[in-house]
Amino acid sequence: MNADSVVTDADKMSNFEICKSYRESKNPSAQVKILAQMNCKTTAEIFEILKANNEPIRKRQYKTKTAKKVKPKGKEKVPAFLVSIAVDERRKIEAEIEAKQMELTALKQQYDDISEWLESIGEVAEDDVIRGAEG
Repeated sequence: MNADSVVTDADKMSNFEICKSYRESKNPSAQVKILAQMNCKTTAEIFEILKANNEPIRKRQYKTKTAKKVKPKGKEKVPAFLVSIAVDERRKIEAEIEAKQMELTALKQQYDDISEWLESIGEVAEDDVIRGAEG
């Protein structure tokens, strides 16, 4: 509508339509102002229509997208069962590391024994052993 146009009674909304529009709006506070402008009424008159038709007056605010909250770098409260699982897993890994270290120690000992034996029978250098295996 422009400033020259005139709102007739046919253009105005019925009380039922006003209540329905208000009830279905996402932002009731803003809708009251819109309904007042559309029907050439004041906001007080729109509130009177809503009250007369037993329409609950509410201020409903919808959440807008906001930036994600950054968690503080403090200690977090972690459920006990998760802590228990993590501790058990860490123990398993520690045991596996220890077993691998023992296996590695045994392999190093075998390597040293073989190297010592090869040196004792002919003073074979490691490079000669590698070339002999390739050829």
